[in-house]
Amino acid sequence: MNEAAPVIVDPVPEEPIKSDGNGGENNSVGSGESKSVQHVTSDVSKDADSQKVSVTKSSIKSKKKKKQGVKFNYQNAAVLEQQVQMNLVQNSLAHQYFQFRQYWYFTLPQAFLTAIASVLAFVASSEKLEEHAQSINLFVGSISAAVVLFQTISGIRQYGVKADRHQNVAVQLRDLRDDLIITKFKLNEVQNDAENKRIVCFENIGVVQDSSGGSGGYGDVDSDAETDPNANDTFQDVQKRYQTCLSGCTSVVPIKITEAFHGVRTNLEVAETRNNIKYLHNLYGNFDYNNQLKSKAYDILAGEIINHPLFPMRIPNSKVMVDRTMIILKNRLKEQANFYDDVFVDIENPGSSFFGRFSAQRRRHTGATV
Repeated sequence: MNEAAPVIVDPVPEEPIKSDGNGGENNSVGSGESKSVQHVTSDVSKDADSQKVSVTKSSIKSKKKKKQGVKFNYQNAAVLEQQVQMNLVQNSLAHQYFQFRQYWYFTLPQAFLTAIASVLAFVASSEKLEEHAQSINLFVGSISAAVVLFQTISGIRQYGVKADRHQNVAVQLRDLRDDLIITKFKLNEVQNDAENKRIVCFENIGVVQDSSGGSGGYGDVDSDAETDPNANDTFQDVQKRYQTCLSGCTSVVPIKITEAFHGVRTNLEVAETRNNIKYLHNLYGNFDYNNQLKSKAYDILAGEIINHPLFPMRIPNSKVMVDRTMIILKNRLKEQANFYDDVFVDIENPGSSFFGRFSAQRRRHTGATV
């Protein structure tokens, strides 16, 4: 038998292993791969560190913004003043309504019946009416039972307690409204100063511009915040005070009153059509007429409710009050559109008015005598 020839396999040349200075052996390929891995890991760690730093910076900024809150301006103060005034009027109307009911339905009848019972009890003890003493005592007992009934119903209805609660809320809202009115004046001055600084910045931008291309500080919003007397007062702080005033009253304003104010507000919002906005813009210009219209509508509504012949004994129908308020507001807008026309005519032509003609005749008379 012939033996098979052995297969000769060429050996794979091994790369030389380099030794380091410490006597250890390092593979050149392995060292290159380890260096590249170390470089990648270092880049990843740097990216992770930069991301952490950016996240921490953004979180710090967001925390500062959340802590700083919304600062006051004139527009926010005006809107909040309108809301406070509306709730002030609602609580004042509710106070009058509940106070009337407590006084005329319970307090006055109880006092009247108690006085009658006291007089009859004194009369029944006299000798002249001894024959009718039993009947008088029976009548006195009936009156006393009626007084107890009135006291029980008064304790259930609690008209007096509700009236006191609404009065306390109205007083607190009045103080808050007065503070907002004063704050509006301050904020208006601050905004005017900031606007003047911006105007100066735009006029002198070539002078105040430094070598880096930045401005010299005119019209800076941050610098304006330093001069703002209400920089520390945020919208949330006043909102908390407003909510505290309302939460102090557990009595609910009668639904006819709240629905009347809500109906006026929604009607004004529905009336904000394109034609109406165009008309109001031509009439008032850039003036913030929305808040003024709502405030005037609330004043008209409150006057209609107060002047109703049955109020405060009975709250008038809210639908009727809303319709009357919108009609009166519409007529007022027509009247106010040309309110000062006669004044301008008198200025341009002094002889057109009565006082102008009178003064002209007087001048002619004095000139003739002289």
